[in-house]
Amino acid sequence: MFFLLHMQIFRHLPIYKFYDKLECKAYQESNKDFCLILDKKINLQREELSLKYDLTKKITKGARRTLDAFFNSMLELLSNKSFEEITVNELCQQSNYPRATFYNYFDDKYDLLNYCWYSLAQQIHLEEYRDLDSEESLYIFFDRMYDLIAAHQDTIQHILKFNSGENLLLSYFRIYMNTQMQEIFHQCSCRERYKIPYEIIAEHYCNTILLILEWSFLKKNGCSKVQAHEYLKYLLKSL
Repeated sequence: MFFLLHMQIFRHLPIYKFYDKLECKAYQESNKDFCLILDKKINLQREELSLKYDLTKKITKGARRTLDAFFNSMLELLSNKSFEEITVNELCQQSNYPRATFYNYFDDKYDLLNYCWYSLAQQIHLEEYRDLDSEESLYIFFDRMYDLIAAHQDTIQHILKFNSGENLLLSYFRIYMNTQMQEIFHQCSCRERYKIPYEIIAEHYCNTILLILEWSFLKKNGCSKVQAHEYLKYLLKSL
C-alpha cells in the first residue's frame, strides 16, 4: 500500500477498493509488472467504479436529502474513527436509511467518499474558473480551499485525530486535489508556454498548495490568507 500511495499511478478513480482482490500484491513482484497488472484491472473495472447516481441530471429534493444525509453521516463517523473502520451498516444507522437505499446511490463506502469530494468541489465552485489563466485559477482555487478549511476547522481537526499520516482518507484527498489541478491545466491554453509536460506542473502546483494549507492549518501556525498567498507566490515564482 505504501508503494501505491507514493507512485500515485492512478489519480482519477479509487484503486484501493479492489486492491485486496488482486491475485498479485505489490510486494510479490516487481513494480513494473505490478503497475501493468493494476492498470489492466483498472481499465476493466472503470465502469464499475463510477458513482451509481447520475450527478449530471437535476437532483430531486428527495435525492438531495438522501445524499446530504449520507454525506453528513460520513463526516460524523470520520470524527470518531478512521475511514478504514467505517462500515456501510454504520453509515446507514447514522443516516437513518436502510442498506437498500445506500446501494441505490453508492457501490460502497469508497463511492460515498468520492461523492463527498464532489460535494466539497461544488461548495468552492470549481467549474467557474476552469477557463481562466492557470495562475489566476490557481489563486482562486487556493483562496476557496483556504476559506473552506477555515470555516470547518474544528470538524477537520476532529477528523484528523483518527485519520492522519498515510490513512486512506488523506490519500484520497491528495488524489482528488491532483485530479482537479490536472483538469485546470488540461483545459487551459496557456499550458503551451511551459517547457515541461503540464501534468508535472499541475502536480507541482497541487503539492505546493497542500504544503501551504498543511502549514497554515494542520500544523497550527496561524498563517493568514495574505501570508499564505505570499508563501505560495514565492514557492511558485520560478514558473
